[in-house]
Amino acid sequence: MQKRWKALASLFKENMLEIILEEMEFYAFHGMYPEEKKLGNKFTVHLRVAIKNPSSLVDYSQLYQLVAQEMNSNAVSTLEELSQKICNCIKSHYPQIYRITIEVRKHLPPINGICKYAAIRRIQQY
Repeated sequence: MQKRWKALASLFKENMLEIILEEMEFYAFHGMYPEEKKLGNKFTVHLRVAIKNPSSLVDYSQLYQLVAQEMNSNAVSTLEELSQKICNCIKSHYPQIYRITIEVRKHLPPINGICKYAAIRRIQQY
């Protein structure tokens, strides 16, 4: 039993580093409706990536470029699909990342009512 507690305690002693990029703004053409794909919309992305080894370098300007690349690539229909594409792209460039938390907001979504934004939050653990 004591070995188990020591192993658990060692998990809490590990260094962890989280890199945060907040309120990245893009104008893109993602959406389900033809009008969204034609006219586009404003999107905001909040990103957190976690690494266990602080000496593992992750370039935050490169992270921004990877998000921008996916935001400006081929349009997808859903925020869920968009967030997954961004996670896959980031993980392929930085295999040392063990967790990605991303929130993607679509401003003034096409709904029959007043809504500042629609959003999804994905927490991807590797």
